[in-house]
Formats: sequence, structure tokens, C-alpha cells
Amino acid sequence: MGYPKWSDRVVLVLAVLVWLASNGPVRSQTFGPPQVILDSIGSAEPFFEDANADGIPDLFIQQDSVVQIYLNDGTGVFTLAELVQI
Repeated sequence: MGYPKWSDRVVLVLAVLVWLASNGPVRSQTFGPPQVILDSIGSAEPFFEDANADGIPDLFIQQDSVVQIYLNDGTGVFTLAELVQI
């Protein structure tokens, strides 16, 4: 029993994000500029890191030469905030 493929995990994460977004309102918040943490990107696997220094882990997904940063509002709802070319 191994780990699912990277693409399967991305589909699962995105499905969960859509489900979470559809089950509650997205609150508007003011965030500072996102800070990309480059030391974990080489693995091409989604990872969590605090992008906006609010103490809540945000989701980073690398797809081709773009990193997608989804900010966590603290209730488990992630909103796409930034696309960073690498």
C-alpha cells in the first residue's frame, strides 16, 4: 500500500477545498503580501506553510512552473490568493 500519485492528491485536495467553500461563507480578510517558502517546492507535492504571518498554515501547490498559494481563513476554507511564477 503506497502513497497516491501526486495528481490524485491534488484532485483530492481541490475537491475538499470546493466542498469546504460550498459549505460556508468566505469571510473577507486583509492579508499581507504572501511570502513564498522555496525550500519545500522541489518535491512538487502540496505542502502547508504560513504565507502571510497570521499563524495559520496556508496551502502551496506547484503546478508546472507556477506555485498556487491558497490562504487559510482559520475555519478550514482556502481561497486562491496568489500565482507565483518560478
